[in-house]
Amino acid sequence: MEQQIADLLRQNQDLIRALQIRDDSHSHKVTVQFEKFDEENENFDSFIERFETYLDVQNVPIANRAKVFVSSLSAKLYQLLKNLLAPDIPSDQTLDKLKDALKKHLTPKPLIIPSRHKFLNRKQTAGEGISTYIAELRALAMNCDYDKDMLNIMLRDVFVSGLRDKMILDRLFEEDNINLEKTLNIALAMEKAFRGTNDIMGRAINSMQTFKKHMDKKSNFTKAERKHYIVHDAQVPTMQKRIVDLFQVNVISVGKLGTLNRHASHLKRQMRNRLNKNRVRTVPFALKGRVENEIDRLEKEGIIEKVDSSEWATPVVPVVKSDGSIRLCADYSVTLNPNLIVPQHPLPRLDEIFGSLNGGKQFTKIRF
Repeated sequence: MEQQIADLLRQNQDLIRALQIRDDSHSHKVTVQFEKFDEENENFDSFIERFETYLDVQNVPIANRAKVFVSSLSAKLYQLLKNLLAPDIPSDQTLDKLKDALKKHLTPKPLIIPSRHKFLNRKQTAGEGISTYIAELRALAMNCDYDKDMLNIMLRDVFVSGLRDKMILDRLFEEDNINLEKTLNIALAMEKAFRGTNDIMGRAINSMQTFKKHMDKKSNFTKAERKHYIVHDAQVPTMQKRIVDLFQVNVISVGKLGTLNRHASHLKRQMRNRLNKNRVRTVPFALKGRVENEIDRLEKEGIIEKVDSSEWATPVVPVVKSDGSIRLCADYSVTLNPNLIVPQHPLPRLDEIFGSLNGGKQFTKIRF
């Protein structure tokens, strides 16, 4: 009798333990939420990897996986999937068919030659760390169709050829045919050492050392009224940011036309000559639209002014710039220039120049 009671108690304990495990598993499933596919922050392959991990963690039955996949898509992506599978309904298809339909549309296989060209020409940019640089190279190499051994060799070679730091390059050149892992270890160690050295040796650019002014009566120099500063070794700021001091504004690169308001120019015209009005020159049909757009831009910015009639009419010459835009040039050689009074300044003769040098003691030769 006692043995039967002990067996019943043991069975009850096993049943209670099984129910607790099931409840814990059920509560775990409820708390885990799956984040939907975000086209702007991840690619479709990463989403599939994340989704398959979610299915394994949640133990989703195979029969329900297609429906869970559909519910994880945004409205825009679901509409795309529906159009790709029409007239079939996405929720009635298998998960593999849904994934293949979207993958073929969202991530078409890139061409090998352009992908390798982009990979081989990738260089380390200014301010880019070693870890970020090699991660970008690995991402580019995914589409190059290298086998595993060749991939590591190409990653090593492209990584070394694109490094910016000469000291790291010199250190790597001391090694003979090292693998990718050792190459990265050396580069990362040197980068870490350089960063630590800069943190220790760097000085803030606003700190200075002051000294009491020297007023010895035996000094042979005149007292300076202005403040003077002595900077040793020109240290780099420790703020780890790019700092650019702009002492002057480059008015040439601001993209706007400047105004000359301190000087006035005067042109003297010969009154006896007739005013010229030339006929409009034919503009090539391929440039006609760009010429009209350039005229509209000049008028909008106030550079030129539209008139209904004029006594003067100068033909324009459209010049195509390197970026494909148009520069309009006025041909004043046939209109305004012949009617101007131009000051004549005759050049001196050679003997006059040599005569003016008579009596000179110091001469300078300037090469243009």
